[in-house]
Amino acid sequence: ARILMERGTQRVGLDELHDDPRTTEEVRRTEGWAPFKLLEKREGVLMRVEGADTDEVAFAMDRYLEQAAGAVLVADGKAESPADLAAALEELGEHPLAEEIVEVALSLRVATQGREYLWAFIDAVPEEKAWAAGFVAGELVGRLVEETGDAEGIAAELIADPSEGDLAAASVAGWYLDGENLFALQYTFLGAVLDGIGDALPASESLADLIGWAAIAASTINEWERCAEWNERALGMRTELFGEEHAAVAASYSNLGALFSALGETDKAREYMEKALATQLKLFGEEHANVALSYNNLGGLFWGLGDYDKAREYHEKSLAIKLKLFGEEHAHVAGSYNNLGMLFCDLGET
Repeated sequence: ARILMERGTQRVGLDELHDDPRTTEEVRRTEGWAPFKLLEKREGVLMRVEGADTDEVAFAMDRYLEQAAGAVLVADGKAESPADLAAALEELGEHPLAEEIVEVALSLRVATQGREYLWAFIDAVPEEKAWAAGFVAGELVGRLVEETGDAEGIAAELIADPSEGDLAAASVAGWYLDGENLFALQYTFLGAVLDGIGDALPASESLADLIGWAAIAASTINEWERCAEWNERALGMRTELFGEEHAAVAASYSNLGALFSALGETDKAREYMEKALATQLKLFGEEHANVALSYNNLGGLFWGLGDYDKAREYHEKSLAIKLKLFGEEHAHVAGSYNNLGMLFCDLGET
């Protein structure tokens, strides 16, 4: 695991292992390949990769390497303090499993040092690497919310000194809670984070994304007033940051369209859906998945209004784009066929 971390890869040549002083004695004592054959047989931990001119050893599953390398960071004293572990994350650089390895080490240290270590680690990662801090620490934050049930308390600890890293960790924690179907906890946690931050942080893409994520959480449990508030706040912030013609702005228009459609406010729903479509057409052109989704949304809106001609027009446009992008055998294409089939039933064209 140490050698693979140093080389920034998941596999290493057998000759390199043979010559490395850390493995030389064991490799030569067992005639070169025997120790690795043992680990091959033990739940497939290692595998042999044979090329035309190479013979390599690799971890067969990412998770084995993550666990081993994370334990190595702790054993080697590279996680003694949160700052040490943040430095280890930087040293791993572009290793394909850098964040996962550090997450394992972080979990081990939090288990023995308490969650103060977790908050200090997030703060120790440089702001330009905030996304990495969020990836590494966010799931642990989500698990704390799940285990304690104290969404507001964990949120308060996380944002005691608000930072970009805290925003990233909160977003990942929200994804974790959503994946566990803990929707009420997710809503309470994200709401507490945003309320606690207040105006302490300037407008940023990560803050706008967190607000948008909170709006989705609110819609999941039918907190429509809060959903509208957060969606409109996210739209305002994204427009301020990026201007009107940006994919994130189009996403906010689309979210507001879906919200007002669910609330039965069809005029507002149509306004935002059409803004989303117009922005996406400027950005992406006709043949894009987001454009197909906007056509689909408008088709559903006009169908509900009883305007079957427009509903058919938009659903057929959505289908045509999906066929070009995905071909016949795709779930999105099947969904469009289903929508059109049900529409023709309503028209009596059975």
